[in-house]
Amino acid sequence: MSKQPKQPEILIVGNDLLADLALSRDILAAAQAALQAEVLAAQAKFEKFITEAKDDFEAKEHALLGFMEEHRDELFDGTDQVDLAEGILLHGEKDRVKIPRTALAELLRLKWEDGIKRADPVVDREKVEKWPVERLTAIGASKKPVEVYSYELKEEPNR
Repeated sequence: MSKQPKQPEILIVGNDLLADLALSRDILAAAQAALQAEVLAAQAKFEKFITEAKDDFEAKEHALLGFMEEHRDELFDGTDQVDLAEGILLHGEKDRVKIPRTALAELLRLKWEDGIKRADPVVDREKVEKWPVERLTAIGASKKPVEVYSYELKEEPNR
């Protein structure tokens, strides 16, 4: 059983504070709901445009990387970087690790648990790719260099 103060004016003040708090809660909830509605409306308004712009960007990026690969000798004659007005074209090598399907069985047989993701036993590619060649060979994996192409766009191009 709750104890109530004997002075009714204290009850009125307490009740008024609760009422003010409830009003503030309702105003906050209404503002959050209005914001959410605005966000959804803006998202719907720009979704098609953003999807099209993203697809266009990815197609142009693919074309640039293909161009760089096709014209490697002319672009990167003795260098790994070409500075242009709009940005930088980059060329280099990166080690690519090939992990066979039998690698998980080998990891389990060798009890090399540091190469296994525990949740559902699968090869932890991120960790295995950092291993030395000797260890990769033991599980049937291999490492070989591959050419990579990339670019950097200037923040404010010279237009």
